[in-house]
Amino acid sequence: MTGAGTGPGTDTVRVSCIIPAFNAEPFVRQAIDSALGQTLAPCEVIVVDDESTDGTAATVAALPPPVRLLRQAHAGHRAARNLAVAAATGELLAFLDADDIWEPDKIERQVALLRSSPPATAVFAHAQNFWSGGLEAQGERLRNEWIAQPFAALFPSTMLVPRALFVDVGGFDVTGTHGEVADWLERAKAAGTTVVVHPATLVRRRIHPTNMSRSATSRDDFLSQLQRQLAAKRRAGGDPSNPPRPPA
Repeated sequence: MTGAGTGPGTDTVRVSCIIPAFNAEPFVRQAIDSALGQTLAPCEVIVVDDESTDGTAATVAALPPPVRLLRQAHAGHRAARNLAVAAATGELLAFLDADDIWEPDKIERQVALLRSSPPATAVFAHAQNFWSGGLEAQGERLRNEWIAQPFAALFPSTMLVPRALFVDVGGFDVTGTHGEVADWLERAKAAGTTVVVHPATLVRRRIHPTNMSRSATSRDDFLSQLQRQLAAKRRAGGDPSNPPRPPA
């Protein structure tokens, strides 16, 4: 199956969308629909059910191709992504968390940026948080704060990378619970990979009650990552005064 993009040359690229899912029944269908509704359609949407105890697997299994359901004994989202990569057939990999949503032209715009960049390139994008699952009032209170504004997002739902490059660098480290992209990027940059961030806001990042503890841990991971980056800049004689923005 070939994607149906509208940009020059994008109609021949094959993109595999990878979604790890654990107890994601309330929102996994919306994530899948945002992938299937792309202006450059993925050749497959691989959902890995991480031994959910709700109706996640049944929801996904009821969907026709190009949606594919894989299952694994509960091992976490890192292992789920690696499992999907091993099964993927596309030349490009685009990751999406089961509770996030892609804007309709996310893949097409990132593919265009990828094709104008050096060969060994990982492409990310800007994202914007939104609140659901009973937290809508909180989101309304915060709508003018930095946490509700678009930000350059180096996390899975914004990541698009050539499959060959991902395999060469190696999969996500399965020994931790958070910060897998930061770890992967450290290895990728050491191998000469270029990282670019699309200026457009292409992902909507859902904040809901069951991922709030994940967000708190992500802040801890961010602080550790920031300390490493500042130390590296000082050693290289660079300017440590412009650190990355923390995750919500």
